[in-house]
Amino acid sequence: MPSPKTANQGEPYRVIPILSPALPYFERVFDAAEPEQVFIFHRLRQRESVKAAERGWWSSVNLRQRLLRLIARIAEQPWPRL
Repeated sequence: MPSPKTANQGEPYRVIPILSPALPYFERVFDAAEPEQVFIFHRLRQRESVKAAERGWWSSVNLRQRLLRLIARIAEQPWPRL
């Protein structure tokens, strides 16, 4: 995925590892998506912090807390370095 944070260090893209237990869920969402659909988490894209990040204000983006809540909801332990 394009990464403005690392572009100035010569890495215009980031590789995002997907844990194998999560892969079937992402594949199911991908298969169910409309052909022109770009994003999975549409409500997240509407947040002001994401809009700020698109303007270049990356310090406004904190997805860690949201991710911790989602992991707790499925009764799993968070992995190191979320």
